[in-house]
Amino acid sequence: MPRAYSVDLRERVVAAYHDGEGTYTELADRYQVGEASVSRWLGLDRRTGSLQPKKPVGRPQTLVSVEGLEFIRECLEAAPDLTMVELSAAYLEEFGVTVSRATMSRMVNSKLGFTRKKGVSARRLRAMRTSNESKRSSLNDKRR
Repeated sequence: MPRAYSVDLRERVVAAYHDGEGTYTELADRYQVGEASVSRWLGLDRRTGSLQPKKPVGRPQTLVSVEGLEFIRECLEAAPDLTMVELSAAYLEEFGVTVSRATMSRMVNSKLGFTRKKGVSARRLRAMRTSNESKRSSLNDKRR
């Protein structure tokens, strides 16, 4: 992301405009900035009296601290088949911070380097669901 123009440059442009040294377009050409920048800086000066740039907007700091990453690593080493939802719940209980399943997945995969693959427990759950569905369909057939 490009850096903000210096306050010094902003002050020179605004002072030149107030001294009647040119229009927005002429000042933009002379100081090699955009015409919209000249307009924004003059408006900012009028509204606030300051030409300080706004703080950069970006990604918020991560919810998961260094200690949190270590906690997650320990949880996964102790119980490798934990789901992201279970890890998030454990993190909430330990640190009092709610972390979404997606954020937890990002931490586990990219920060810790763990890959999550469907294991035996996932296959067992899928098999149970399939058998329950077949039981339901056979019960529905008997009722008809």
